Amino acid sequence: MAEAKEAKKVIVLGIDGGQPELIQRFVKEGKLPNFEKLMKRGVFKEIIEPLPTITPPCWTTITTGAWPGTHGITDFYLPQEPGDDLDQIQHGFNTHKCKAEYIWQAAERAAKKPILIKWEVSWPPVHHGIQVEGCGPGVVNYFELGSVRLHTTEDLPMTNMVRLKPAEGWANLDPMWKSLEGEVIIALHGGSEQVYHLLINKSKGAGYDTALVCSTKDAAKTVASMRMGQWSEWVIDIFDMTPNQEKMARDEAQRAKTKTYTKTKAGQDTQARLTMAQRAREGLMPRGKTKGSFRFKLLNLSSDASEMELFSTQVWPVSGYTQPPELGEELLENVGPFFTNPARDALHYEWIDERTFYELMDYQHQWLAKTAKYLTSSREWDLLYVETHCGDYINHFYMQNFDPRIASEAQIRNATSWFTRHYQSIDRMLGDLVSLADQDTLFVVVSDHSGTPSPWGYLEPLTVLENAGLLVYKNDEQGKRVVDWSKTKAYAQRSIYVYINLKGRDPQGIVEPKDYDKVQEEIVEVLRGAIHPKSGKHAFQVVFKKHEAELIGLYGDRIGDVVYALNPECDEEHGKELPTSRVGDVSIRSTFIMAGPNVKEGIHLEGMAYLTSVAPTIAYLIGIPVPANAEGAILYEALVDPDLRLHLQRKAEKERDRWRAMYRGIAVEYDLNPRRELNDE
Repeated sequence: MAEAKEAKKVIVLGIDGGQPELIQRFVKEGKLPNFEKLMKRGVFKEIIEPLPTITPPCWTTITTGAWPGTHGITDFYLPQEPGDDLDQIQHGFNTHKCKAEYIWQAAERAAKKPILIKWEVSWPPVHHGIQVEGCGPGVVNYFELGSVRLHTTEDLPMTNMVRLKPAEGWANLDPMWKSLEGEVIIALHGGSEQVYHLLINKSKGAGYDTALVCSTKDAAKTVASMRMGQWSEWVIDIFDMTPNQEKMARDEAQRAKTKTYTKTKAGQDTQARLTMAQRAREGLMPRGKTKGSFRFKLLNLSSDASEMELFSTQVWPVSGYTQPPELGEELLENVGPFFTNPARDALHYEWIDERTFYELMDYQHQWLAKTAKYLTSSREWDLLYVETHCGDYINHFYMQNFDPRIASEAQIRNATSWFTRHYQSIDRMLGDLVSLADQDTLFVVVSDHSGTPSPWGYLEPLTVLENAGLLVYKNDEQGKRVVDWSKTKAYAQRSIYVYINLKGRDPQGIVEPKDYDKVQEEIVEVLRGAIHPKSGKHAFQVVFKKHEAELIGLYGDRIGDVVYALNPECDEEHGKELPTSRVGDVSIRSTFIMAGPNVKEGIHLEGMAYLTSVAPTIAYLIGIPVPANAEGAILYEALVDPDLRLHLQRKAEKERDRWRAMYRGIAVEYDLNPRRELNDE
């Protein structure tokens, strides 16, 4: 039984998309020993997150204890600024948009010191402690110098085509290699490029088997060397980030041509576009010479070199992505190079295979654990928050192949295998983090949501509104399909909202304020009556009018006039379905594990529990103020002594009274004059 005492520190591991049912299954199968140990000495719960069930609002709820209507981060994206059309949005990954106090701010009010390591939706820092990055998943980051890229002999969209030819003009080139040469072009943000020279060699004479990457035509001065299937060492280089407007325009034209490359590409493009816009708006684009790091992997090389695929990771700056900014150089020296994007977009585009993505994800987990160990051993700290996005990535990659209604046995086996390997990687990181905790440290594992299969396929609410005549499109002068605001009454925005195109509020509004209720009712009826074409069943679980949505913690000027939740069978793994949804053996609920002082052991909590309770419970157990805008209840069911704070207060009062009595006794004994205040009750 854990001792009923106050914890002195807390370590929190966040797993974006962490799936509670999969964790329990793999624990029972003996595949996650560190999760198993933590659950045996603590409590576990499939906890309920807010709607929408998506990253920014849910992580913000975890760290503030407030519902989305209160903290204001109401979706992955936030609505337009006043004066913008209803189809204009901005990122929700911005602490300056949050209206609630974070737990690390509350901790600093009690003179506690926080460390945040890649904790999403925590940038820019709003505390005085240590922070390493903290933006968002994949391409949603504000410091990347250049994105992932495939260099190939094939002519593929968005890739760097390498034209190999016999090598000429090289120094230190062995003629026995019969080398071929080409160029590897690393595309940098702002339109600039970094060009490297590529050599493909026959090192053993039988066929081409080795790739060398050099900064000049000197085979003795390589920056990377690898055989097929191998990673290179990290390349640490200086990149010229001087903007090239002409090149940027050409790149944007190329991107426009490939927007229909895949549905996923379109989503990635929106995230990348908004990220770059925010970087430019806030002056986060690096200029001039900038030190950065990346690495290569030789994915494929045929013996005759007619086929070659070389992958390069995200180019990440060495410094500037931390608080303080110079910490990045220190981490490079003591831990190793960092990156935020484990090439999830490259896996979507089928540039890399599943093993390569896993290797990148596992490297990141090791880096996070090493960084936590280094920072906690070299800095004073009281709160340590570390986060991985792995759970969400693999939900999007494999959850559809986890449902026997739509997946073959081979697909289910493959999905299960990779789910297992990735959670085992997280488990190893968990073990490293647990090793940093002593008997006075509270340890928490929490996820923001999880994921469910969507066997029906996604239903686009915009299509539902268009079919009902509430949304109208037209072709502009360039032939592009755009919204005809002069005829549009309603527009679906972000994950779960529909806005009325209201006159006097929206720049091209046509609905008179007196008709607001009528149009709102019409939208509600249209959504409630929508039938999914594949299943023949209703597509929407619930539909709320704006004032009704306060029931689920949504209110204010950052939500729509109508709020809805899709049936989970036609959601996209998560985001638009109710937080209590379940499909087959898995639910959308979040994972919650807690162990340490004053926490029961080996208990599966039975009562209602919401993500709003995480921050207040942590604050209660480590003796800091509850975040100022927190609305969640303390999880008393999890505690050995729910009245610990009262008992500690009474103990302190009793000790105070004993000291008073002793002082009065000494004063009488030595004929002193006791201070008057000591006699006050």
